[in-house]
Amino acid sequence: MDLARQCGSAVTYSLKIYMASKTVTRVVEIYNHLQTIQSSHAGQPCLRPLIEIFQAQSPNGLSSHSCLVYLPLGISLGQLTRLLPDGVVSSTMVRTTIRNILAVLDFLHMEARVIHTDLQPNNILLGTKDDSIRSKFKQAEFEASVPRKILDARTIYVSRSLPISSGTPVLCDLGEARLGTDQQQGEIMPDIYRAPEVILNMRWDSRIWDLFERRHLFGARNPARELDDGDHLAEMQAALGSPPVEFLLRSERSFLLWDKHGNWKGRLPAFSPTNVIDTSNIHHWP
Repeated sequence: MDLARQCGSAVTYSLKIYMASKTVTRVVEIYNHLQTIQSSHAGQPCLRPLIEIFQAQSPNGLSSHSCLVYLPLGISLGQLTRLLPDGVVSSTMVRTTIRNILAVLDFLHMEARVIHTDLQPNNILLGTKDDSIRSKFKQAEFEASVPRKILDARTIYVSRSLPISSGTPVLCDLGEARLGTDQQQGEIMPDIYRAPEVILNMRWDSRIWDLFERRHLFGARNPARELDDGDHLAEMQAALGSPPVEFLLRSERSFLLWDKHGNWKGRLPAFSPTNVIDTSNIHHWP
């Protein structure tokens, strides 16, 4: 992410430069679709708008990169939690973020008919209440420039961290979004956030645990610290109880881990999936 100043203008912009054409194609498709929607929905301003897109030639001239232009925002919710004592955000920030994210999801699902599919703290950016943060950011560069590597065709700079901001949370990054809220299929979300439908390659839709817990509900890792779908599902069963047989029948892959009566037969993780934990605050299997 780079900050750029338009020539002859006092407006500062943020550039996101893509290397993968497939991802940017999806982003542009989604934004083009969103521009066709006339809405007064309260959640629409909670989605980061795209200002413009242009192509930049690579230094060797053999390829080009898509550059998306946005108004700048502050650090992500994920970055904020890593900077705070114990990694815990204030109750005010929690309430504001939940309100904004639920509002923007309602707009995306009900009016835009778009599923974000990558809802996580790193994709929620905090706004800046005024220009002072960007001014301090630029002043810091004037006073102590970041290290750089100068090559024949370009200069590579070390990234400078943004200061903490406390503005309005905004949902960003539509690189994994899907058009249409009807049932879809395929891998989505970072590993530990994946629903059982995704792991078992079932079809899924826009219906929504874990933005503000101090730890993840599930580890999804085996003793070798490798991503393990069996251990992930075992953890889910430990929290939710055994899934209904009719749920398992939706995928042949289910019977690698359960028998035809719904009894677990997979390798056990650190705790037994037959020992059901307190589920009073957790939704049950679909």
